[in-house]
Amino acid sequence: MGNMDKKSIAVVALTKGYEKKENYQDLIARNTSINKYISNQFDNILFHEGNISVAHQEYIQSFTPEMEIKFINIKTEYPRTAFNNCKNKINNDLCPPTSRSSQFTLGYKHMCHFWFIDFLDYTNDYQYLIRIDEDCFIHKFDNDIVEVMEKKNQVFISPYFRKFDVPDVTLGMTKLLQEFVNENNIELKNKLEEDHNSVKCPYTNCMLINCQYFRNNDIFRKFQTKVDESSCIYSNRWGDLPLWGLVLWYFEDNYRYQEVRTIGYRHGSHSMTIN
Repeated sequence: MGNMDKKSIAVVALTKGYEKKENYQDLIARNTSINKYISNQFDNILFHEGNISVAHQEYIQSFTPEMEIKFINIKTEYPRTAFNNCKNKINNDLCPPTSRSSQFTLGYKHMCHFWFIDFLDYTNDYQYLIRIDEDCFIHKFDNDIVEVMEKKNQVFISPYFRKFDVPDVTLGMTKLLQEFVNENNIELKNKLEEDHNSVKCPYTNCMLINCQYFRNNDIFRKFQTKVDESSCIYSNRWGDLPLWGLVLWYFEDNYRYQEVRTIGYRHGSHSMTIN
């Protein structure tokens, strides 16, 4: 990979703890698929809320003993910002709750917040992250994909890009983006749309990101802060999928991100096979 140290790349997931070992079946299947198809030169990290006991960690690890897994408790590991219940606020002016957004649990909203905001500050040792969620099972993977990204000067790829999220869980997003553009005098890469019909959003349950680039990107960091301070991830369940879609479509040149066919997986919870 040229000058790229593969240890500056990590395969990551945010996962749940369970009372019974049998409930880790999907996670173990995910890990097994990663062990089969993805280079063992990459680090493997499982973020959790402190509710995966040491005994359960050892049980999970036992199915892929040659693939060392780092279990990181987001509640105790620096910066300890994730899953903060104090962020669970209502913003009736910009992004009020809807019957649809209210169906999502606080834990789900914490997850959305983690994957748009928190995760970058938990992964300072890494330049690239490969996110593969607990219910995603790999059956094809190009282990030179990061090198390909570097050659193309890309910062974000996903095996699948889809349409923008529904209005019931994106209330106020256009208004916030317009305010942000005006406040920071930003020239967008594409014309701002009210409904964002042209925006293609990465299917973020499986994605590769140059986190060092976004960590040091002043515009992105300011946008993160504005989204965070709005509380809309909690108030209206803004998801990480449409938020990343906005960031890529409006802030990045189109050659910087891509839908790739060299990664294939099964998304279990949605019964979808990608590539």
